[in-house]
Amino acid sequence: MTQEPLSIKIKKINAIIEASNLSIHATVDGLDAKCSLLFRCNLSGSIELKDKSHHLNLNGFTSKPETISATGLSLSGPFTMNLKENSSVNFGSESLLLKVDSLKTDLINGSISFTVNITDFSFENHHETKVPTVKGDVQSEYIVVESAPFILNEPQITGFLRTNVDTASAIFELHTGDQTILGASIQHDWKRTTGSLDLQLALPELSLSAPLSSYIDLGNSFFDLTDGEISLRTDIGWTQRTDRSWDFGGPLVTKLNSVSGYYNDTIFTGANGMVTVAVENPFSLNTLNDQALSFDKVDAGLVFTDIETHLNINSRAKFFNLFDTKTRFLQGELSMPKIPFLPDEPQSQFNLILSGIDLGELAALMPYDGLAINGRVSGYLPIILENETIEISNGHISALYPGGSIFYTPQNKNDVNPSMKLVSEALEHYNFETLNSTLNLQKSGEMKIAVALRGESPTMNGGQEINLNLNISDNLNSLLQSLLASRQIEEGFELRYSR
Repeated sequence: MTQEPLSIKIKKINAIIEASNLSIHATVDGLDAKCSLLFRCNLSGSIELKDKSHHLNLNGFTSKPETISATGLSLSGPFTMNLKENSSVNFGSESLLLKVDSLKTDLINGSISFTVNITDFSFENHHETKVPTVKGDVQSEYIVVESAPFILNEPQITGFLRTNVDTASAIFELHTGDQTILGASIQHDWKRTTGSLDLQLALPELSLSAPLSSYIDLGNSFFDLTDGEISLRTDIGWTQRTDRSWDFGGPLVTKLNSVSGYYNDTIFTGANGMVTVAVENPFSLNTLNDQALSFDKVDAGLVFTDIETHLNINSRAKFFNLFDTKTRFLQGELSMPKIPFLPDEPQSQFNLILSGIDLGELAALMPYDGLAINGRVSGYLPIILENETIEISNGHISALYPGGSIFYTPQNKNDVNPSMKLVSEALEHYNFETLNSTLNLQKSGEMKIAVALRGESPTMNGGQEINLNLNISDNLNSLLQSLLASRQIEEGFELRYSR
């Protein structure tokens, strides 16, 4: 005679589970239990777990205690459960829904929802203790990010999780639209309390039709990347100390290959380089040596080509420096031995060194019709950067041997001030042996240049030596805007606006 299994149906069970700082409200609907023995049962139904709020303390990973605040946590969906004679438990579900209504950190504020497919969740007896084993896949239902350093367009996450008595592992992929842009592999050893994170970011090749803004919501239009390839990889390891704090670190490598784009009205092309940064505990970023970067061209109204620089970063000491920066400019060279950036300091000061700048190229940029100059100059400009403004105090520029020539013919000679008539006539053709000038630039953009010339005019006084002192005033901001407007029409229009 076959013993009929015991069948029990329960419409609803409500319970409150208190544990540590958790307060979980549990509800089980439509519980169907079929048991052949007391500890051998098959259960099915739907479950809902809710936690009003939970705070996760990250002290030990950062320089100061950090907290992740999550509110409105819930887990709900159908399930099956098997209770076995050896007191082991097996749990499964194909469509559990995990929701977090609000997730907040110092950098991120948003909400998430995942569908969890648990193929195996069991408690097995191991050395007289029950050890959980988990196998499952996850698929994000929605991800809403209200504030963050950057926000992805249409973000989705897929992945799987595996745990047993020895290890836990997970692989996740981050997608935007139909593109996979980030992959992460996580491993952790429970016994050794060590683990690692291998993370790779690989954006598809950027183009005018698929710029960075098509993958990441930049929130504005003053910055975008429109060409080239960007990749990032990090391999972070961690281990728990005897005092239960955590030690972690590893390299973070960023590669740029022929990257182009714009920042405000500045267009840059051909950015190349590989920057390796050490991630250290407490959380900080530090370059172990100078990292090299290069640009084919930067156009801010004034055009700079063949740019080379080196950078050094230490977030713990709060500094960012550029070293040995060199660029071609107006057939000559500009160099800056060191450009310091200190977040806690309002100003950044450095010297700009000019070598062999072509005066003819410079004159072509100036808003003075009828002016032509030949010759080359060198000098230095003490630069002060403050809140995106530039100030120059007592910069010095001098002509290189053997000097040069000035040809200046005003459009209307009759409008020349009588007191400047002799100067104007001399400058119609003036050969100078020496040119010395001082340059001052105010934060407002007002520029004043005092020029001292020694030379002669072949058309005046039989070539007698004539010394001239000129004071030139102009607004650098207005000049750059004029050059930018011309650039945008002639060559920058497609890059800046054809998105």
